[in-house]
Parts: sequence; C-alpha cells; structure tokens
Amino acid sequence: MIKKLIMIALLSASLLASATPKNDQWGVEINPTIPLAWGAIYSMGISYFDHDAAVEYAVPIFTSLKAMGEGDKWQSIHMDFQYKRYHAGVVGDGFYYGGFARWSHLEGYLKETTITASKNKIGIGASIGYRTFGLFGNPSLYWGAGVNVGAYVSGDNDIFENDYFLFGDQPYIVDVEFFKFGMSF
Repeated sequence: MIKKLIMIALLSASLLASATPKNDQWGVEINPTIPLAWGAIYSMGISYFDHDAAVEYAVPIFTSLKAMGEGDKWQSIHMDFQYKRYHAGVVGDGFYYGGFARWSHLEGYLKETTITASKNKIGIGASIGYRTFGLFGNPSLYWGAGVNVGAYVSGDNDIFENDYFLFGDQPYIVDVEFFKFGMSF
C-alpha cells in the first residue's frame, strides 16, 4: 500500500510541477516518526509553496492498520487540507500558523459487540509549526515540526471498541509532528 501511495504522490507531483509558476514549488514529504512509533502506520503528503504570498497549501494523508486478533483488524484514514502562513514572510524559513480541515474514515468493531462498522468524520482546527529548507546543505530538502489541534464537527465519537488515540474515534484532534522531511521541486 505504501508503495502505491508513494508512486501516486510522485506521479502527481511531476505533473503538477510542469504547470507551476517560476517562483513557486511543490513538495513531497513523509513523517517517519509515526511508523517507527506505532507499527503499520503511514504518513505522507504533498505541498504547494506559494513564495510570493508566503503560504503553503498541504494535503497530508495518514493511514493506519492494526490487527485486532484472529485475523480481524481496524483501520483509519485521515486526509487534511492545510493552509500555512509563514510569519517571516518567506516560505520555508521559520514559524508558520494556519488552519486545517480533516476527513477521517474509520473501520472497526463497535463497542461491546462483534459487529464491524465504518464511519466518516469531518473536523477543523488550527496549526502552528516550523519549517526550514536546506537540509544537509541541499536547497530542495526540507524538514519541519508542528502541532495541529482541533475537533470533529460531524460524525459519531467514541463508538468503536478500539481506544487507540490515533484511531480518530475521539471528539478532538491532536497531531504532533517532530520530524517531517520533504523534497521540493
């Protein structure tokens, strides 16, 4: 699954780069700390950097899959649409603030049953963080860190058996990214 997501992201990025204004850039990024900490979880995204407006538009995707025993499993998919405004007026050089909208799709056992179900949820929130270009002396490599805090405004909460925090079954959204790495083109 991760190979397919990477191929889709790279193909989309190459197509989008051909229609990009001269001063703007696209980026593909991955957050390797999430897979290391929680197993079968993938976090990657694509960003558009508008240098003239000092704004980044990003679409990160976070997906997780976990075995529940006897071959059963739960899964969640979260897709954000993020707006990031850079404080210093230069994209990728310092602190940013912004907002996001999130779509989440959850599948798993309903509480205290053996019935499986799937639900969709919509959430909104605010973001703060830091990003810098020039990782390892390469101007196209970047890294960043950030925090997203928000709440779901539609969809049921606390209905699944799973109490796993990153599953998305709570009414609130809290994401912390320590080491998000990317490549711009």
